[in-house]
Amino acid sequence: VLLLVACSEEQVKAPPPVRPVLSLVAKATDHVDAGFAGTVQPQVSTPMGFRTLGRLVARDVQVGDMVKQGQRLAAIDPTSMKLALEAAEADLASARAQLVDAEATAERVKVLRAGDATSQSMVERADLGRASAQASVAKAEAALSKAREHLSYTTISADYDAVVTSVDAEVGQVISPGETVLTIARPDLRDAVVDVPLSVGTVAMGEAFAVSLQIDPTVSVMGTAREVSPQADPLTRTFR
Repeated sequence: VLLLVACSEEQVKAPPPVRPVLSLVAKATDHVDAGFAGTVQPQVSTPMGFRTLGRLVARDVQVGDMVKQGQRLAAIDPTSMKLALEAAEADLASARAQLVDAEATAERVKVLRAGDATSQSMVERADLGRASAQASVAKAEAALSKAREHLSYTTISADYDAVVTSVDAEVGQVISPGETVLTIARPDLRDAVVDVPLSVGTVAMGEAFAVSLQIDPTVSVMGTAREVSPQADPLTRTFR
């Protein structure tokens, strides 16, 4: 009886408090690579201009137009070039007439010399005149070819099938030699141009990467590094 009384007097110990545990279920996920914004640019782009001074009289295309190889894109006033071509043609005709006369004179002098009716110096002089006339014809032919070449400078044509990406001159404007009138680009060759931060490191040539459309990431293609800038941009410290 004394033992039971002693046990009943002992206080029953309270159970330890519950300790909450924050748990997280680990799941396998795909590794997400770093992404950088860039722009899509044509790989082949050509500024088109004239090789001679003139006033723009025609521009046959607008931005976005598709053009074929050899198609005329623009033209300047060809009046002065046509006049130069006509003058070169007249000079060639005159030189050829002089050559005919010089050859006839040389033949007559030879006949006279065979009959001992003239001196040898006259024969030599006639031969010299014929050679000079032949040189004049060659010079006139070269001048005519040059005039025709200059006339071709009054128009610019597409060197390949392309799309017009920009227009930099309007009809009536006086164009200087080499001034850009419009720019064309090949639509089938494109580059994704991206500036990669220096902290990421350099990109190896031929390294593969994914290119996604910013407004629709489901539109994606694979590309390879074709060209890497050898040095970082001094301002942004990025490699293009």
